[in-house]
Amino acid sequence: MAVQELVLEEMTAEELLAEMVREGTPDTLRERLRERIVERAKEAWRETEGLSQTRAGRVRMVAEQTLHLLAERTTLKAREDVKVKGEKIYLG
Repeated sequence: MAVQELVLEEMTAEELLAEMVREGTPDTLRERLRERIVERAKEAWRETEGLSQTRAGRVRMVAEQTLHLLAERTTLKAREDVKVKGEKIYLG
């Protein structure tokens, strides 16, 4: 297989996979590429009409300033403890 530089910023995931298949990338490399996905952008918007779900061992969201959650109803459920930390906590 010839070594070829790919400009990933201009490729969709489907185009990248098609290029890998076309170039005969070994299955082991293809499998290794799926171990981690890193997304970096100045802004990202995602819209889904129905359900949007993430299934993971752990989920961490970090906001440098403010995290906004907006819904008609919100359910927070834990099998064990729920911790809320803050200088001030407003309920109601």
